[in-house]
Amino acid sequence: MAAEPDCPPSHGAGFSDPTWPDFVPARWRLSSNGVIDLLRRNPGGRPQQFPDAATLPRCRSVYVPMPDGVRLAVDVWTPTPDTPLPAVVNVTRYWRASERPVRHGPDDKNAFAAACWARNGFAYVVVDPRGSGASFGTRAGEQTAAEIDDYARIVEWVARQKWCTGWVAGEGGSYSANAAVMMTIGKPRGLRALVSRFGDFSSYEGVSLPGGIHNLFVLNVWGTLTRILDSGDISPLIAGAADGGPPAAVRPKAVDGDEDQRLLQAALRDHADNSNILNQALRVEFADETSGAPDLSREGRSVCGHLDAIAANPVPQYVWASWFDAGTADGALSYYASLPHVPMRVMIGAWSHMGGYSADPYEAGAPQSGADSIDDMADFFRQTQAEDGGFPAREIRYYTLGQSLWKSSEVWPPRGHEFQIWHLQPGNLLARDPVAAQSGDSDVYAVDLTASTGTRNRWHTQVGGGPVAYDDRDSQAAKRLIYVSPVLADDMEITGHPAVEIFLVPDKTDAALFVYLEHVLADGRVIPLSEGELRGIHHRESAAGPPWAVFGPRRTFHRADAVPLKPGEVNRLAFRLLPISVVLRRGSRFRLSIAGADVDTFAVYPGEVAQEWRVLRTDRWASNLRLPVMPAPGRADSRSGK
Repeated sequence: MAAEPDCPPSHGAGFSDPTWPDFVPARWRLSSNGVIDLLRRNPGGRPQQFPDAATLPRCRSVYVPMPDGVRLAVDVWTPTPDTPLPAVVNVTRYWRASERPVRHGPDDKNAFAAACWARNGFAYVVVDPRGSGASFGTRAGEQTAAEIDDYARIVEWVARQKWCTGWVAGEGGSYSANAAVMMTIGKPRGLRALVSRFGDFSSYEGVSLPGGIHNLFVLNVWGTLTRILDSGDISPLIAGAADGGPPAAVRPKAVDGDEDQRLLQAALRDHADNSNILNQALRVEFADETSGAPDLSREGRSVCGHLDAIAANPVPQYVWASWFDAGTADGALSYYASLPHVPMRVMIGAWSHMGGYSADPYEAGAPQSGADSIDDMADFFRQTQAEDGGFPAREIRYYTLGQSLWKSSEVWPPRGHEFQIWHLQPGNLLARDPVAAQSGDSDVYAVDLTASTGTRNRWHTQVGGGPVAYDDRDSQAAKRLIYVSPVLADDMEITGHPAVEIFLVPDKTDAALFVYLEHVLADGRVIPLSEGELRGIHHRESAAGPPWAVFGPRRTFHRADAVPLKPGEVNRLAFRLLPISVVLRRGSRFRLSIAGADVDTFAVYPGEVAQEWRVLRTDRWASNLRLPVMPAPGRADSRSGK
């Protein structure tokens, strides 16, 4: 058991530490203080930006009652309250604002965004969802049915106000991205468009349990962060005062007229009974488990579970994602393919979570400007207001690494691609031809439970939006089973979802299989490109699969479909890797790396015990890597995807 958390005494019973399952290694059985240390060391995000005081719009804070009587705290930013404007709504889990600046910066964290939206001719509305910030109510979980219904009611309230023209758009990143998409579910009057940036199509596969493997970094850190937010005082996240004493309390911003904060304190008392997200997450191993409430299953709390309702309200959508931000690119592509009749533009680049930093490993990058992204969103909203639509009804714009080019397609993967199959070979090589018939061809791998992709990987950027960088690949190579291609005679463009088929002889009934596609440059440097993971008990595939588009082998991750591995026998594990678009230059190579752990991020299965695998590479059990390869320039022009 972890040590008792160092939390304010106002925390209710819902904030007790979890009982740690066996799959949680000792290094992740952290007290709240341990997780707070992680948050302080890696605050992430882009540098603070300051608005011009002369352009700062007016902000009013009010309570808006929901049909069940729960009051939500809402900030309304309008440059001229008597001139109606279209409005943009953002629902945030991380407090719409605090009562005072957390660090040196503007008085309100939304001031810069509000000024940018005002410059573009939009009012800006920021909302604390029920059970968080200064809003009343209690949270049984994240994005429950009651919370999702609130989104539609807020949109309709905004559309009725005299400072709004009646035209409303949803906007948000991360948690707020999911909220923006879910605004469509209740078919609110006035909702005309939305922008979703770096959201989770499926909270299960996309970030919390990719491949059915618990993401302990995200669950621990995000779970503790929300506990602290819900306590009503985020001072534990702030370094001590200048005199060496503890920092002063930092509470959510109260609404106008609540100078004595009696309403704020009443709302915070409601939050004392909020559920403990970490406790909930550790109890969930399968996608159909509900953690105690029907609407808390994968389908209930994720965008993927509401596709029919979203399709019934097909407002134009602009969806942003990154090749290197958890599973956001995979989710955006599934979302696009699952809703063929919804006007949608998808943009996939190489960024950290929320787009604060370039994550292109081939190009040195600097933080992006928040103003640029708001201007881009405002342009999209203006295009949707135009009579002719002003934008392609359906388009995927994606960035190709190694070429530094933006390309476009109406379908995914782009037309013209072909899958190349590369077989695992003796001598830790990859080749297009399968090995000859030899019954004993296999490689033995003693699973190294210290294998890691580091603490600045695609999963760690999810909390705070810090830079993405994979360090120390050389020392990690010895902890993995690696297969390397020949030197490429020509450039190769890989665009799509790679996949693997691994024939494994384990010595336990469960395992965690991690595979990485990496680029080996001519000078020996190694650049990670994509990865996939699968827990052993989820190796069974399902022809039906989930009711949305999947770019590879299909499986449900449901309890009824879980099957233990058979120790000492051949088990087939086939699964997709995350999507990528990259050009590998001639003279370089690529490699497939296999591991049984990623200790700085994920749980270990079946626990911290010795494991030994045999990876087969015979004519019958031909383990292989499948790469979606685009035709070489000159052979066919498939860049437009048309």
